[in-house]
Amino acid sequence: MGSHAFQRESEAVERAFDEASLTNREKDAARSLLQGMTAQEAADIMGVSPSSVGSYRKRAYEKLGVGSGRELVSLHRAWPVAEGNVDVNEKLRERGLNETQASVCSLIAAGRTTAEIASELGIAAGTVNSARAYGYKLLGIHSREELVELLKGRGGRETEPATGSSGKRLWAILAVVAIVLVGAIALLQAIAPSASNGPVGSLAAARGTDTTPFTAKAEDGAILFGVNENGQRFGRRDWTLAHMGGIADLYAAEGESGELGYASPDAEPGSPLYDLDGQTVIGTFSLFECQDNGLGANRADPNSAPFRAVDSEGHVLFGVNDAGQRFGSREFADLYLGGMLDLEATTASNGAHGYVYVDDVEKSPVLTVYAEDGVTELGMLTSG
Repeated sequence: MGSHAFQRESEAVERAFDEASLTNREKDAARSLLQGMTAQEAADIMGVSPSSVGSYRKRAYEKLGVGSGRELVSLHRAWPVAEGNVDVNEKLRERGLNETQASVCSLIAAGRTTAEIASELGIAAGTVNSARAYGYKLLGIHSREELVELLKGRGGRETEPATGSSGKRLWAILAVVAIVLVGAIALLQAIAPSASNGPVGSLAAARGTDTTPFTAKAEDGAILFGVNENGQRFGRRDWTLAHMGGIADLYAAEGESGELGYASPDAEPGSPLYDLDGQTVIGTFSLFECQDNGLGANRADPNSAPFRAVDSEGHVLFGVNDAGQRFGSREFADLYLGGMLDLEATTASNGAHGYVYVDDVEKSPVLTVYAEDGVTELGMLTSG
């Protein structure tokens, strides 16, 4: 096949291929990936074996300076945004975003992850997520794809208020994006596992409620927050503030003899100190964890520190991984992750329970299923 065996990408992408000195075969292999094809599908068109397609793709990755197909897709998404938008931040500021929101949204459009943005801007991952949420709200969008389309649609032109003909054009764009988004949601629902097996092996993960029992723990095993078997919310005050709306029935506390347990919000010295179940008395309350008693020493930032929430059988329900990515089911994301989800729970075609990138769902019906680290590949998922 020649250099046009696959549809050419945008001018910016093709220019990047040329600057990286990709061969025609390497370009075709890269184009096939960007166009959502499997190695077998690309091989059938190119007239080579799937392993050869994999080799061409790997050489393309090396020349383009990326480590995987997912990185290439992220880079590909960034190229059209960067082209013709010399000052994306300023355009976002003109639409009412503050400096942090504009910086975060421009980096999201460029394909950066939450962890990368946090590192680049020197802020917490929780701050990145908050800036993204408020930025999207001000822009009237709900996803990275909508953000990219908005920037591409207004690239290089003066930003005008969303009124008159300009406003109508913007709303028309958003209306089209909304239709696409509805289709993507339908696709996700179609590929989501049924409640009978659950995305990570438990019914609770598939049908989470605000009384589903779980315990969220830090990497060192320290209990952070959760819901006990009696439906009571418990935890360290800073973590319940970050992930439970600041409302809990039991807060981490210390007893008069140094016991660690939980106490009701209105506890006073002499009140009962309870075990995790909120019923078993283990001592007499003295101080809450948030008070100056040493229990809160060296605490991690609850808005960005990694943690895992598990049910009574040890099934992982949701959490934040080491890269600052929020993973779990949508039910639990709405309850405990601020509604923001980077990796959504599902089941691969081979039966492996894992997660797919939310952004990828809107791009291709063929998805890679990852472990909660967002890197380790567990299998593939094909809709329909």
